[in-house]
Amino acid sequence: MFKKLLIIVALVAVGAGTYGIAQAFFSKDAPVSAAAFKAGTIDINLEQHAGYNTVPFSMENWMPGQTQDVVVDVRNNSTVPVTLTGHIDGTWENGMGDQYVKVIAADYWDGGWKTLAADSHGTFTYADFDTPTTLKQVPANGGVVTLRMTAKFDENAGNEYQGKTYSAGIFVTASQVVTTP
Repeated sequence: MFKKLLIIVALVAVGAGTYGIAQAFFSKDAPVSAAAFKAGTIDINLEQHAGYNTVPFSMENWMPGQTQDVVVDVRNNSTVPVTLTGHIDGTWENGMGDQYVKVIAADYWDGGWKTLAADSHGTFTYADFDTPTTLKQVPANGGVVTLRMTAKFDENAGNEYQGKTYSAGIFVTASQVVTTP
């Protein structure tokens, strides 16, 4: 019995040794000869959209109750696709604040105007109004999305606004689309 146990232990030892030698003969480490990791870039431009007001735009003789469309193209010159958020910020001259002007519509062009996820203060996300958490992407390397904001001069504005100038800007933030390898 002891002799059989000794033979079994010896065979296991020989097998383990042979496996170890085989591993040593069939293993290889190869160094990486060259590796380069280049960071992506984020670069967008707001551009005039053909047929609409210039950017920046100007409107003369805006009367209470009237609306005005501002249409811009957002061009993604980035090396990665991006999502967009933004806002409109404006004020009347002479410290009169931003009252009496509000964004009543925010849209994007997709073969027809589609409503953006936005609020009346002019904060928007490039996503459909019905599904605001599903962000749309602007493709890399020259992808373009056309945005339209419609501002309204409130009909309740008083005479103190006659001849005054409302200055506003559209601010767009691009965020990279996170992809997992």
